[in-house]
Amino acid sequence: MLDQRELQILTHLRQDARKSMADIAKATDTPISTVFEKLKKHNRTTIKKFTTILDFPKLGYNIRKKILLSALEPDTVIQFLAKHPNVNSIYKSNNGYNIIVDTIFKEMNTWYDFKAKLHLQSITESKIIDITEEIQREEFLN
Repeated sequence: MLDQRELQILTHLRQDARKSMADIAKATDTPISTVFEKLKKHNRTTIKKFTTILDFPKLGYNIRKKILLSALEPDTVIQFLAKHPNVNSIYKSNNGYNIIVDTIFKEMNTWYDFKAKLHLQSITESKIIDITEEIQREEFLN
């Protein structure tokens, strides 16, 4: 369980992963050695990776879809999805669909190619949701 100080440190890191340990120490009124130890403790466990949140449409990736899948062999489908360059995130689910996929495409023909290959897998049912506008993302503990 996280103590209050750890939560403050991680919140600062969520706001700006490039923030220095000295700045986090100052903002949380915590010795820099404590910040270092807390981050070391959480590195690769609680902190999965340091990343950048991109505005995909500004990069020309305007086609975004969430796909809900029911698969007879979910692990095989997940292996296929994990290797595909247009797959952003994969989740296991228990809501009638056993896999949820977040995908991003620049061109429709790439989307159609992906969709055709996906349906060669053991898919029994799918639902495709077109994302038309991103309102908020990655804001929890921020």
